Amino acid sequence: MKKIFFLFALVSFSLTSCSDDGEVGPQGPPGQPGVNILGQTFGDLTARNFTFDSNFNLYNHFFQIPADVEIYESDAILAYRLEVIDNVETWNLLPKSYFLEDGRIIQYSFNHTDEDVEVLITGNFDLETLSEDYLQNQYFKFVVMPSEFIDEMSIDISDHDAVMQALDIQ
Repeated sequence: MKKIFFLFALVSFSLTSCSDDGEVGPQGPPGQPGVNILGQTFGDLTARNFTFDSNFNLYNHFFQIPADVEIYESDAILAYRLEVIDNVETWNLLPKSYFLEDGRIIQYSFNHTDEDVEVLITGNFDLETLSEDYLQNQYFKFVVMPSEFIDEMSIDISDHDAVMQALDIQ
């Protein structure tokens, strides 16, 4: 029985190991041209101090978009705020809420035009009493993402490092 099995394995191996791939076929049709996706970043910008707007009970700060940063109407801008926890720097995607003592809540959010980005701090209490820790020397980074890129890639935009890597930005 062992001899028959060995003979069968030897014949099978010899028939499959010496196959010919044949001739190379003709060139296929050309594919669609690729999309040149160029992401940009501007940032490590510091809000030395936010301005209080008593009419709306909010703080805001405007950042001018540098002239060399090209933004198209269809592009999206992502905003990140630097937070240092136990000497570890993390970039948090805005909007971001913070739950303070006594049920008080603040939220950093933003909006933008093609000329500037406005960072806002809103809350559920009189913000004139907000600690300066949230108002002074706050660091922000902004990433311009082409909409085609967002549509084609499945990327966690809340992960600053993943966005920077996907856009090949240093």
